[in-house]
Amino acid sequence: MKNAKDILAVLKASGSKMTRVRIAAVEVFAGNAAPITALQLGAALARRGVDVNKTTLYREIAFLAGKGFVEEIDFGDRVTRYELKDAGHHHHVVCVRCDRVVDVDLDRDLDSQEKAIAQKTKFTILRHSLEFFGLCASCK
Repeated sequence: MKNAKDILAVLKASGSKMTRVRIAAVEVFAGNAAPITALQLGAALARRGVDVNKTTLYREIAFLAGKGFVEEIDFGDRVTRYELKDAGHHHHVVCVRCDRVVDVDLDRDLDSQEKAIAQKTKFTILRHSLEFFGLCASCK
């Protein structure tokens, strides 16, 4: 669910408080195609005229993550990013020069690979992360 109106409707129907920060944060996440940092979220909120302190910002991210709308993305660079959870699973292509991020959907074949890995290793796989890093067309 990447539509801000739908997410806000679900939150409201569940009895969640509909604060100015919450509404704006959902709208910012829904309007971004790429994962963003908490700092980027805070800057986007400020541009909308929504002032928020760091504690409230992280509390809001945690709230949205706890409700299943936001997920943490790790590109292995020690920078935590967040994005709205998509109905389907996707991966990212990241430019190592300009940090441009593009979502990538892979064949269902990856699902069968995950199952084979789980069977072979006897692990119960809870999640996986697969990101691609390179140079975008503008940075080549």
